[in-house]
Amino acid sequence: MIVSYLRERNEVTAGFGLQMLAWTPGGDAYSGEEYQRWLAEAGYGEVRIHHLTEPPQSMVFASTDNPGAG
Repeated sequence: MIVSYLRERNEVTAGFGLQMLAWTPGGDAYSGEEYQRWLAEAGYGEVRIHHLTEPPQSMVFASTDNPGAG
């Protein structure tokens, strides 16, 4: 499970991405699509995203049939 501010959700999460870019070397907030792609490349199967209300974070869940993956 990954808990993150997905940059495409709303103005708060987009602002978080801007703060990461401004205040960290190479920092960013990532999109749900990016997490899905990375998890697929790492061998995970189904990826589900559940959006929380407050704070406006998202939970990214991934499953695999291979216990040694990830």
